[in-house]
Amino acid sequence: MNETWIKLHSKLMNWEWYQDHKTKSLFIHCLLKANWQDGKYKGIDIPRGSFVTGRKKLSQELGMSEQEIRTCLKKLEKSENLTINATKQFSIISIKNYNEYQQRNQRATNEQPLSKNIDIINNYYLNKIQENFGRTIAPLEADLIESWVKEIDDTRKIDYAINETITNGVRNLRYTDKILKNIKNRNYEDLIQNPKEEEPDLDIPEYDWLNENT
Repeated sequence: MNETWIKLHSKLMNWEWYQDHKTKSLFIHCLLKANWQDGKYKGIDIPRGSFVTGRKKLSQELGMSEQEIRTCLKKLEKSENLTINATKQFSIISIKNYNEYQQRNQRATNEQPLSKNIDIINNYYLNKIQENFGRTIAPLEADLIESWVKEIDDTRKIDYAINETITNGVRNLRYTDKILKNIKNRNYEDLIQNPKEEEPDLDIPEYDWLNENT
């Protein structure tokens, strides 16, 4: 089974397509199919909140005709619930405001052990940081990342702090940790509206703290 969840708020019942059962079914299906992290398919970037598909495949998965799929997709695209980027071989469907539906909180389910969910999320961040830093993560850094996963209430804050570190050209996780300390009590939506307030003013050497003998 997929290791991630989506969350649906009761306000969905007020959504304009809620009583349009085919369109509603297709949209929820798209939410479930969307990737929870960035990936690639045949050399093409598939961002988080997106997935590769086609009308024929969706028709088979949902038991709807291809024309019904086409009509429902047009409705969802027109109402800005998703976007569609078509190629000659396949289409990339992207969910608008994907973070509103996505859930990676280890407390979301009793069906999976807590330690297993922490490992999944922790490995995701380890791989992301190593790929962008261009080096192997040291044991002290790995411990720090694991502490974030265990302690931060909203993993979007970790995504934000890591992305800020990478964007600013810093390759030291003390910078990331300082951002997370600054935003610990902030609401994520408010943080996105005022991002520059949280940048740490630190003079951090590129790599010095990874030397565990110092």
